[in-house]
Amino acid sequence: MSKKITIIGGGPAGYVAAIRAAQIGAKVALVESANLGGVCTNVGCIPTKTYYHYAEIAREIQDSQKDKTISGELSFDWLRILRKKDGIVKRLVAGISFLLKKNEIDFHQGTGRIAGRGKVEILKPNGETAELSCDEILVATGSAPRGIPIDGWEGAGVWSNTEALSAEKIPESLLIVGGGVIGCEFAHIFSTFGCKVTIVELTESLLPGIDPDIVEIVTKTLAKQGVSIRTGVGIGRVERTAEGIIATAGEERFEAEEILGAVGRKPTPPEGIELAGGKLARGNLAIDEHLRAGDGLWGAGDVCGAPFLAHWASAMGEVAVENMMGAAIKLDYDAVPGAFFTAIEVGTVGLTEPEARARFGDILVGKFPYQASGRAKTASAADGFSKVIAEKNGRIVGIHIAGKQASEMVCAAGLTVARKLTIDDWRETIVAHPTFGEILKESALDGAGDAIHI
Repeated sequence: MSKKITIIGGGPAGYVAAIRAAQIGAKVALVESANLGGVCTNVGCIPTKTYYHYAEIAREIQDSQKDKTISGELSFDWLRILRKKDGIVKRLVAGISFLLKKNEIDFHQGTGRIAGRGKVEILKPNGETAELSCDEILVATGSAPRGIPIDGWEGAGVWSNTEALSAEKIPESLLIVGGGVIGCEFAHIFSTFGCKVTIVELTESLLPGIDPDIVEIVTKTLAKQGVSIRTGVGIGRVERTAEGIIATAGEERFEAEEILGAVGRKPTPPEGIELAGGKLARGNLAIDEHLRAGDGLWGAGDVCGAPFLAHWASAMGEVAVENMMGAAIKLDYDAVPGAFFTAIEVGTVGLTEPEARARFGDILVGKFPYQASGRAKTASAADGFSKVIAEKNGRIVGIHIAGKQASEMVCAAGLTVARKLTIDDWRETIVAHPTFGEILKESALDGAGDAIHI
């Protein structure tokens, strides 16, 4: 008989796991309380990248106007861009629904809770309940925006990513509390379309945990774009007035039309995990190295904690169901790529330079500037660099790229780190010319002091 698997959550972890489980012979049921695709598809990665696309078009036109290669007045229709975003999301959600049907996955709309070993209870939208019996349960219920325990935060109409992405007009000014990836992406988008943006970050720099060279260039590029950045500042009180928002940090006062909270996310586990032997660790669903969480209970995605990345969630989902079916796969936490899209595009994978020095001591670091790339010059994209970090034996353990096409280049970077490739492997690889990929190869060669074009 086919193994019966019930998956709670239809986001990047859940729906991908469902499809993979069906492919390898399981009988699968998927329970989701909201739209298929989760945060990423509906109010995260996809909507923000739609806005980013148009922001980049605007920026490229503005840059071309400065060097007088393009002239004329630049205008935009925010509502049309919003409707375009909505249409893309709708089509992608419909596509996921089609894939579930194609793979004969039993879909249940409703809120899932664990009722015991191999039992999932569903609360349907109409208030009725149903129960599913199965051999294995995968918890993939994702995460929600994290709030801040400060005076006035609740009730002040603080935007999360959801409200920011559904706003029907660009505010004149926006205060962003939190200078991580989410905050920096929204700062770029809203600033590009004429909003006066201020980022307030509690730590001493933007983008905590990111390689320092990436942090430096993102900070400089956002500032050059007109974004005001205040680090090392903790908001103590928020107040909504008739004119907008007033936020205070000690004696410092910030005023804006709207405020966006971008201080990270928190896992949202379902009820009843303890009935199947599951436990929470600092709010996260606790899992072992094979993603097992309890008796016939498994976890994947944001519900298990950081990193809160859609592609990582999908990878976890696939591995979890493979392991349910008898495999013993372990994921490599040191080879998780990331891509984010702010005033300068970033792709990153593996250890940062400080992390590599702490782990290995002496290391090799290679760096190649976009300014030295013919392809970057032809695209008027000379800002940026690629940075490769390797052990003394040449094995590459981290790659960090800032600049145009960085998010595409990180695919090759991810393969490099995951497969434990070396500087010599890149030396022996012929990269097409003229491409942005040459920047990555040159940065690897520079780690051995052998870059050609610097």
